[in-house]
Amino acid sequence: MTEPKRSRFSIIEKIPQMTDAELDNLRANAELLLNTGTARHDTAAAEVLEAALAEIAARREKAKQAQAERRRTAKGSKPGT
Repeated sequence: MTEPKRSRFSIIEKIPQMTDAELDNLRANAELLLNTGTARHDTAAAEVLEAALAEIAARREKAKQAQAERRRTAKGSKPGT
């Protein structure tokens, strides 16, 4: 009896819950498969890599916006401003 195939979509669905370290590891593994894997690996890795990079970009943008908001808040709370 063979094991059921794992769907790359199940991995992609888990991306939002991954830690930054897990996400970076997934990105690195997908890049490695793109460089060394078979054609089948390339297709799956490209899809996972695209989703991982999109999540990384979204997290960076969110962090950038949060930092800008903290700076605006800090400037407004300084005495004499």
